[in-house]
Amino acid sequence: MCGIGGIIKFSSQPIEQDELTTMHQTMQERGPDAFGTFIGNRVGFCHRRLAIIDLNPSSNQPFSILDGEIWISFNGEIYNFLELRKLLEKEGAIFNTHSDTEVICWGYKIWGIQKMLQHIDGMFAFAIFDKIKNKVFFARDRFGKKPFYVLQSNDEIVFASEIRAIWAIRKKELNLDFESLEYYFSEISSPQPKTIWKEICQIEPATFWEIDLNTNKVLLKEKYWTLQPSKNWSHSIEETIEMVENQLINAITKRTISDVPIGCFLSGGVDSGLVVSLLAQHSTERIKTFSIGLSYQKYNELPEAKLVAQRYDTDHHEIILESDIIHTLPDLVEYYGEPFADSSMIPTYYCSKALRGNVTVALSGDGGDELFGGYDDYGIAYRTDKYIQKYPNTSVRKMATLVDKLAFRFSNNRKENLGSLETYHNTNDFLKLYREIGIHPNQLDLLFNKDFKNERNNFTENYLSGIWKNNKSEDYTTTLLAASLNTRLLNDYLVKVDRASMKNSLEVRSPLLDYKLAELAFNIPNDFKFKDNQNKYLLKKLAEKHFNPHIFSQTKRGFGIPVHQWLRTDLKKYTEAHIFEGNLNKFGWFNMDYIKKVWFEHLQNKPGIDHTHTIWALLCFEIWLEKFYSK
Repeated sequence: MCGIGGIIKFSSQPIEQDELTTMHQTMQERGPDAFGTFIGNRVGFCHRRLAIIDLNPSSNQPFSILDGEIWISFNGEIYNFLELRKLLEKEGAIFNTHSDTEVICWGYKIWGIQKMLQHIDGMFAFAIFDKIKNKVFFARDRFGKKPFYVLQSNDEIVFASEIRAIWAIRKKELNLDFESLEYYFSEISSPQPKTIWKEICQIEPATFWEIDLNTNKVLLKEKYWTLQPSKNWSHSIEETIEMVENQLINAITKRTISDVPIGCFLSGGVDSGLVVSLLAQHSTERIKTFSIGLSYQKYNELPEAKLVAQRYDTDHHEIILESDIIHTLPDLVEYYGEPFADSSMIPTYYCSKALRGNVTVALSGDGGDELFGGYDDYGIAYRTDKYIQKYPNTSVRKMATLVDKLAFRFSNNRKENLGSLETYHNTNDFLKLYREIGIHPNQLDLLFNKDFKNERNNFTENYLSGIWKNNKSEDYTTTLLAASLNTRLLNDYLVKVDRASMKNSLEVRSPLLDYKLAELAFNIPNDFKFKDNQNKYLLKKLAEKHFNPHIFSQTKRGFGIPVHQWLRTDLKKYTEAHIFEGNLNKFGWFNMDYIKKVWFEHLQNKPGIDHTHTIWALLCFEIWLEKFYSK
């Protein structure tokens, strides 16, 4: 894992070494082991290295082959590089290192960019400069695990793993993107490919760019991979579970290739428990596991995690998180580079910090919910699909729903009636993707002043509607699962883990986001994923087999912290000072009367009133403004 950066000029203006140096210094946590720069004809690359594969300095970057014909700045890991190396050697490649970096270079040289991207299996963001063709290629991995920021103007392209690296040398050219800011307050993150700055975007997942320095144009922005759901499935449920298990074992095994120590995140949930269980059973060494907990019992999953650790005799470490985060939060917000308000970034950061004290690489359970249907709204979507199938006629459906509502009133053991499914069916598409973790899109007008409203253009509604439409399938469930990969996973969860881990110079690998496992998951019928109305049925069956015989009777708990409680106690004065005495008030973008109302209602702690998400988003944004923005 590393940090990449560079500058491409569309004019004869020279590339400044000092600017490349500033960029890589900004990303030093991503690569504490080595750094370097390269300046060619109108192309400059920089790099920070976290050495994982082939620790020899000869693999440092920027890296070149064929006496400087091809240069690369690469961030990530290619899990099948040994297999590809053998194929490339048969076609004439001559390797001077044992790195996956050199495999990418020779893959590009022999196969070309498109075929090479079809072959490589990993997480990555890289830039390749072909001196002979006078072209630069950018590429990002299939799910967007690794960030890739780009500033494009008439005169140049500047790119980096971190938006801070671009900001550090081009801050005077940047303007706040109010559409992205609107999305932030609804979904606590930035809406890729947009960013908080109008002039900077992110390359989309599974996409490459081709930049021609002869014409000074971006010739191509092309997808090289998409998930294609299929309805042709002939396997039994038992066969399907075995196929998922085998593919998951393969995904875990390939992610253990490393020349440095490896550990595992371990919560009390299904996904990380499966990763640890299967790794322990297929490892010749005792594995290290790390769990984080709180004294606040509702959020403490340490007992469940400990059961897995004890069963497989792992070298287990527990971290207890306290509420003293006043000094940590500003540094964390600054490192993320864009406004970000997923409070679980804090436990993720502390757990990453503990891991980095023992290992350099960690396996996580990210992706299991999105691929196999773990969240509550996925279950609602599935039950709505079955409901529509059972009552396709609108009049019949309305009558059945009315009867069921009446029956529901006299039932003591039911949590849902057909009315909730009819409501979901009639809900706007964008609200099916809205997670209720920020300000409801329909309530955003209360937060902003008039001028700010005109800048927003109802962006969040249009953005989520567009992603729903682009992923639309024959049923709600498949559409929601696919769309979630490009919203909550891409914009929030992957960003959270990447930044929290890389701030600690820790590489995180996610077996459940193996692209072959994803292709398998999207071919499996939804009736298998939600069998017996159990969310994530297939992975739960594996968890039942390997570490928790009671998994089907347990409720899902998120990786969260008691922010709502801290805002009323430990963080009360800190929050008040920042929200009401800082830039939020000074810049005049917000309706401060509404914010005061929200704050005082939250402090009163009345039943049914909880403004945690709104206040936390405001606090994190105020800290971000102090770090990056001056009006």
